[in-house]
Amino acid sequence: MNQLSVRRWTPKHVAKWLKEEGFCDYVDLLCNKHRLDGTSLLALSEYDLRSPPLELKVLGDIKRLMVSIRKLQKQNIEVLEELGLPFDGHSPTGSGGSLDWLCNGDPLRVFLKVTYFTV
Repeated sequence: MNQLSVRRWTPKHVAKWLKEEGFCDYVDLLCNKHRLDGTSLLALSEYDLRSPPLELKVLGDIKRLMVSIRKLQKQNIEVLEELGLPFDGHSPTGSGGSLDWLCNGDPLRVFLKVTYFTV
């Protein structure tokens, strides 16, 4: 599967990758219900995993899945750049941006963090 560009992955390819990474429990949710393909997989953030509509609840699974996704992102930095999704190795900017990722999307916490860092 590594020969095929992640950008060309279908939900079936993502399902295979999830299984290889040890996340069989999430294949139905991510691939069947939400139809994640390679591009959307690369764009996932921890905030996406924790928030609706996915709302994963098991912290260890969330962290391990993000480690695997970050490895995949690191191997595909050029694809992320083409998509306009910079990769900093810690908090990929996906939906919500890195501050939302750090603050779990709470607007007040984002405001306080931005205010604290910019004052």
